[in-house]
Amino acid sequence: MLNVIQFIIRFGTFFLFLGLEIVCIYLIVNYNKAQQDIFLNSANLLSGSVNEKFTKVRSFMNQYSVVDSISQENAALYQERFNYPFLFDTLDNFKDTSLVYSVIPARVINNSVSTQHNYFTINKGTLDGVQKGLGIITKNGVAGIVKSTSKHFALVISILNDDLKTSASLTRNGYFGSLVWDGKDPKYFDLQDLPRHAETKVGDTIQTSGYSLIFPKGILLGTVEEIKQKEGTNFYSLTCRIWEDMSKLDIVYVLKNNAKPELEQLEKDVYTDK
Repeated sequence: MLNVIQFIIRFGTFFLFLGLEIVCIYLIVNYNKAQQDIFLNSANLLSGSVNEKFTKVRSFMNQYSVVDSISQENAALYQERFNYPFLFDTLDNFKDTSLVYSVIPARVINNSVSTQHNYFTINKGTLDGVQKGLGIITKNGVAGIVKSTSKHFALVISILNDDLKTSASLTRNGYFGSLVWDGKDPKYFDLQDLPRHAETKVGDTIQTSGYSLIFPKGILLGTVEEIKQKEGTNFYSLTCRIWEDMSKLDIVYVLKNNAKPELEQLEKDVYTDK
């Protein structure tokens, strides 16, 4: 009680001044037409500005929700596309099988493109089914491979990392090699170790070969820009321009090969027997 009295004594003058100011404003606004108009206009401007901000925030959140909805729909389409070849033993015989590939939409929340060993982070983790070693794709191609995970996030090795090799092939004839970034221009990659008898030309498209447990066959990656012969060998390499702009990553899709554990065990048994 003593503290309350001391507080009132200490700040009483201030509160009295504040009260008188409020009374004065009330009298001016209510009994002076000009001041009343000014006050109402100011209040309307303030409330309008606040409402405009809220409308923009609400619009942004709605757009964010729409993007998430579209990414979910795209994930379902990718899942259908990648699983379609596994539904048939032949062109005529339907095969009842569980999904080989599962697709999980995610958003990139951190990204680097300026070093020779780049990574990016996505907002999905183990609680969403993301695991180490899963592939990451975009609407324009391959983006990377999951390196590590936490419950809610995953760190991804970017294709802009000279430690990462992706099995890719020429769309026109299926000849394949390793797609590698040389650490320089983020738009250009080398498709290495193609046999010299593999026919190709500038402008040909390249795609994932399907010869891995990470990416299915047929994901288009880019086009051939230059053909480079390797003297003294039976191989040559291609300089390819990829279609994905890695500096603008936003929505990505995590590919989970549900058959991978079985295939890995099968191949492990083969090498163990040797």
